[in-house]
Amino acid sequence: MGGVDVIHCIGDSHASFFSGFDAIQPAYPESASNKYPFFKGYRLGSVLAYSLTNINTKEKGREKLFDLVKQLPRASTIMMCFGEIDCRCHLLKQADLQERPLQDLVEQCVRRYFQVIDELIGMGFRMMVWNAIPSANSTNIEYPTYGSMEERNKCSILFNSYLKMECEKRNLVFLSVFKKLIKGNLKSRTVYFFDGIHLGQMAMPMVLREIYRVAPDLLKKHYPLYEILFKNVIARGKWLFMSVKQFLSFRQNVRSISRKITEAYRKG
Repeated sequence: MGGVDVIHCIGDSHASFFSGFDAIQPAYPESASNKYPFFKGYRLGSVLAYSLTNINTKEKGREKLFDLVKQLPRASTIMMCFGEIDCRCHLLKQADLQERPLQDLVEQCVRRYFQVIDELIGMGFRMMVWNAIPSANSTNIEYPTYGSMEERNKCSILFNSYLKMECEKRNLVFLSVFKKLIKGNLKSRTVYFFDGIHLGQMAMPMVLREIYRVAPDLLKKHYPLYEILFKNVIARGKWLFMSVKQFLSFRQNVRSISRKITEAYRKG
């Protein structure tokens, strides 16, 4: 499953991003397709950060996680990719149902998450933590949401702040590109999502650049900095193109609706 020069990205469906394709990878133990020599993605299923401490959950996330890591060489680098599902549909809902402050529930969730990370540190692995990415509006019933996009992103910001704090306590790398994926009004930059929920490969150059900034030893042997900068330029061009395309499509839809309303008014 690769040696110490590989970052093993283990998590929910968002771990698929690190496979290098705009697609959800097969669930473990089925092997994923991996494009990059320095990432290996492992999708455990719809596993919550909160429930990784529990055995016999519906997704059996804990069992899958520890079965997987037993197959990795000791001192391997593991990046944990959990928490987006918690922020998208569970933490806000539980705050309302339990009538408790959201901050308390987020703190509790992160504390449980790091109990498992501490176990993996104790097993000799070099640990990293991936941010919970922003949430977008989706009508896909496979990916339920709770609250508005802005409320979910506020929850993710809080969640990530606790992740960062816990990583700093342990001197772990916290990898985050969250700020680059949201606007000032807390709406997500959806052009970076390939299906409305999951990051597309257009975001990969910014992630590589961030890894190069926070943990350059993990990438230097694979990519020189100038190549990453070049990939960023290409990605920015694609982002601009997609943004314009998205705006023109929105304007066309508005015109079409306006035309239909005008026609209906005239017929009436």
